[in-house]
Amino acid sequence: MSKEGLFKNIGTALAAVALVTSVACGAPPQKSIAGFEVVSLNVVPSEVSIGKEAKITAKVVNVGESQATYTAALTINDVESQKKDVVIPAEDIGIVTFSVVKREAGTYRFAIDDLTASLSVSDPIQEIRSAWESFEPLANLGLALWEYHTYSSQYPYNSSQRHLTEYKEQLDARLAKVDVYLGEVGNQELREKWTAVSENTTFTSFLKCRTEFYNLYCHSLEVGMNDLRSSLSMEQNGIAKEELRAAWESMEPLAQIDLLVAENTRDSYLVFAGEITQSDYSTRTATVMEKIDASLDKLDNKDFTKKFTKAWFESSGAESAKLNLECFELYESFFHKATEDFTQELGQN
Repeated sequence: MSKEGLFKNIGTALAAVALVTSVACGAPPQKSIAGFEVVSLNVVPSEVSIGKEAKITAKVVNVGESQATYTAALTINDVESQKKDVVIPAEDIGIVTFSVVKREAGTYRFAIDDLTASLSVSDPIQEIRSAWESFEPLANLGLALWEYHTYSSQYPYNSSQRHLTEYKEQLDARLAKVDVYLGEVGNQELREKWTAVSENTTFTSFLKCRTEFYNLYCHSLEVGMNDLRSSLSMEQNGIAKEELRAAWESMEPLAQIDLLVAENTRDSYLVFAGEITQSDYSTRTATVMEKIDASLDKLDNKDFTKKFTKAWFESSGAESAKLNLECFELYESFFHKATEDFTQELGQN
């Protein structure tokens, strides 16, 4: 064996002896000079609108025995986005923070080492559009229902056969309009309940179907209004133009009146069905009137307020039927104008 080979074998043997001696004596294993562990990763806030900032913060522990620099590499949807260095003393914790602003809606997955977190980015204008697309056909349906019942109230005052024939034709046209808006709403349960109304065989079943339909309709419209209000709130949507909010302020009291009229119509069917007493109906109507008054104040149209107040509070019989028709036609013109204004402003955002 050559000298070189001999020395090599001796060195290997000595290393083995040293290792055995160390283990036998219970000597602790040495720490690595530098090692890191990412122990937490947080996104604040976890939901933002397009263009709004989110902070991604990682907490990193230096598990080594000396101060060292950790390079944090942030990946977004598995693609490296940013890097930052942080100097961390031995056995201490370092904090590294990234700022992220996203311009497209979606869910983003962040990762640093093996830890992950997510951020949900929403488009406020798209949320408003979606809420409006759900709300508008419901509001139009309420308008068509109001129109149908307004014309229904004319029946006792169509004495001649000619007037009665015209009345039935007008009523059929209003029913057809209700059917069109039901199709636009796209709520199968609502359509089924309305269809059941026309298929009833007794007055009792007719009333039952009508109250079920109006219960569902009023709930759906109220949910639609609340969703639209939420999507337009300053907290949720800081980028919508003030003109759009102003357009909703003109629309909202009209939508509220639409809902209140539907609720009062439902309550009148509940009385006929014997589900509430006349006293209950009077109490509910008084509450509806107070809310309608508040909406009329917000609407701030003296002519409409005067006609509506007289039609609902100060007249009866043929006079009430006539005033209700005039009042509805005036309301309809306001409603269509407000709808057009809101739709136009929404298109400009």
